[in-house]
Amino acid sequence: MPLMMSEEGFENDESDYQTLPRARVSQRQRGLGWFLLGGWKVLCGSCCDCLAHICRRKKELKARTVWLGSPEKCEEKFPKNAIKNQKYNIFTFVPGVLYQQFKFFLNLYFLVVACSQFVPSLKIGYLYTYWAPLGFVLAVTVVREAVDEVRRYQRDKEMNSQLYSKLTVRGKIQVKSSDIQVGDLIIVDKVHL
Repeated sequence: MPLMMSEEGFENDESDYQTLPRARVSQRQRGLGWFLLGGWKVLCGSCCDCLAHICRRKKELKARTVWLGSPEKCEEKFPKNAIKNQKYNIFTFVPGVLYQQFKFFLNLYFLVVACSQFVPSLKIGYLYTYWAPLGFVLAVTVVREAVDEVRRYQRDKEMNSQLYSKLTVRGKIQVKSSDIQVGDLIIVDKVHL
């Protein structure tokens, strides 16, 4: 067998079929038939193998220096210590609540039925018989979510304004919990209940 073989001779030689790279074989067999007869298993298997490899990959750990009592010397920027449990902001409140409601099949079904009443050939009754119940459910949901959101905001504000004792070069000072930074020395007292 010659050392240098053309690509045409290699593909036509049936004895060397087993040594073909997998990519060339799969190029020949691609198509709907290949996919239906088990190709989907190959594709899903390779995707799962790739995801498993990514998940098993070791994260590179690097050393970091935290200066106790002097957080301004830290080279790395750390996130704030503020607590934020709110689900929505002013711009995402209405779209977020509507999405949460219409992701359920029955709510989406009643919305589609109510919208179909605008088509004259599909109209069966008065519009209010479809839109009033849907509007009532949505109004109650929006009010409930707004009340919950305000309560979350108040709890977050209360927790973020809680005072702690911080030890500094100048002595002990009071700081809000949202102003605590990595490297601060906090004095923890035992509280008797």
